[in-house]
Amino acid sequence: MKKADTLLFDLSSIFSCGENVLLADKEYNRHRINLRLINFAMAFSRNDFIPTVLKPLLGSVRDVKSILSFLKEFDVIKSILVLDRGFFSFRNVEFFIEDDIEFIQPLNRALRIMDYSTPLDSFLTFREMGMRYSRVDVTEKLRNIKIKKGKK
Repeated sequence: MKKADTLLFDLSSIFSCGENVLLADKEYNRHRINLRLINFAMAFSRNDFIPTVLKPLLGSVRDVKSILSFLKEFDVIKSILVLDRGFFSFRNVEFFIEDDIEFIQPLNRALRIMDYSTPLDSFLTFREMGMRYSRVDVTEKLRNIKIKKGKK
């Protein structure tokens, strides 16, 4: 993996009926079906248009926890991580900020750290639907939340 890359990161899973597959853990998936799952952490280079990492993980590993183990194992200095909402946690953000890891991630609307009166000044199309958006850096707000939580 090259330094100074933009990495698109996600977690996917497959199920296995094999009895001797050590990575397969019984886990309820998003469809509420009890299956023996194997997860795969995947990183795709936006700069080179190629996959850079495909790493099998235990089926019980959640998105939010997989990113930290990935970052500790692979050198992503001067890279930008692009993540989905499933990877958000204050612990992850704290790790990104402390290690100067740049990241782009949509936030859950329930977080309340966003000022939703911010004018939406840009437009994009996703799955044939138009969306308006704004870019907002919430790094300082996330730092303040971490400090406030630590004082409680």
